[in-house]
Amino acid sequence: MTFQWGTWIWRATAVVLLFAGLYNMPLAVSRAQTEMVASLDPVQGWVQHRAADAAEDDWQTVTERQLVTEGDWIRTDSYGLAYLTFFEGVEAEILPDSVVTVSHLDIKQTEHDGPFTITLVVLLGDTLNSVERVVDAESRYEVRTPNAAITVRGTHFWVSVSLEQETTIRAVDGEVLVTGLDPQGEVVGELLLEPGYVVTVQPDGTPGEPDLIGELPEYPIEAPLVPETCGNGTCDPDEELTCPMDCYELPLCGDGECDESGGENPITCPDDCGPALDEPDHKPLDGESGSAIHFFWGEGRCDVDPPGETVINPVLLHWGVGCFDSAAQASAHPHPADYQLSVDGQAYDMSSLRQTNVHPGLPYCSWAWGFEMGPITLPPGEHELTLVETITDTWSTSGDGDRGRSAGQTATLTCTIRFDNP
Repeated sequence: MTFQWGTWIWRATAVVLLFAGLYNMPLAVSRAQTEMVASLDPVQGWVQHRAADAAEDDWQTVTERQLVTEGDWIRTDSYGLAYLTFFEGVEAEILPDSVVTVSHLDIKQTEHDGPFTITLVVLLGDTLNSVERVVDAESRYEVRTPNAAITVRGTHFWVSVSLEQETTIRAVDGEVLVTGLDPQGEVVGELLLEPGYVVTVQPDGTPGEPDLIGELPEYPIEAPLVPETCGNGTCDPDEELTCPMDCYELPLCGDGECDESGGENPITCPDDCGPALDEPDHKPLDGESGSAIHFFWGEGRCDVDPPGETVINPVLLHWGVGCFDSAAQASAHPHPADYQLSVDGQAYDMSSLRQTNVHPGLPYCSWAWGFEMGPITLPPGEHELTLVETITDTWSTSGDGDRGRSAGQTATLTCTIRFDNP
């Protein structure tokens, strides 16, 4: 974890915690073991959780580890800090004044060593996302905001959303793909943010110009966890410094301005300091409510996920390329420009094509490249998709599947697939 704890000493300066609080709720019931879950660990301040099927105002104060599943919500006050761990090597740190929800959580193997799809929606505040695990081409970690989508497969990056709905992305390690989205969820712009750079996406989805990272979001000063009794209407002796909802009034709450100096934050005064508690109404960028098509070159087949005779729009296309002897060799070849998709005999726009990170491939591969493209939406009915690879350089591979190729060679894979609307 990035946050380093020192020896905590309660000082008189902790009076600044006067303005942290809301009402108390009982702890959430543990999820069934069959559900895909993450773990939420509260570190300090006020951390609250709301189950996916709970009422909009049914927030529960978290004082110990809490299981989180798809559709759940998390929010923090001005001194709050929490760790959200999906599994080893994939986690998010949630800083003060933040509101997030786990939009999509799909881990195909309970041992957490299989493909996964995780979408974390950040509606307000700061999160540090760490994807240290090397993943395969079928896995995806994405952060959504009201006006952007950030996709990675192995990196550390910050996502910050202001009350004015500006999204700032800082790539600390590794590249991140940033897609700007307008209020209707249409793509406005896209860029690959290199490590060490920051970019801000405007509320209308327009990405700015990348710049070197100047400073990172600040962690809160050390503070205790807010007690579960806060919010019951009684000012208990141990709540005088931590629960203004029971012990004090917030006279400016409701005036339309977030008065942080007066103790207002997303928990104590969500009307002034919180976002609308709805996920952005965006079209899926990764087929999460549609389908994915996987092209397997070596085996000459196309698989649909989820399996079925018909794919559901929108559709994301995936394919892997060859088995390489080393990461350096894989990094050199092939190139995105080597590929062309045609639909029903007509060339398709390849602007959404992106190359994924070098990653360990199948058991017989040392290294492999992957590509993805989309989402694409086609009219309902049967369509013929043809993926053509034209080699611009001579390269060799090891193992099964795509072996050596010479410059000028082509390879073609055609699949006939029926599309349908969601």
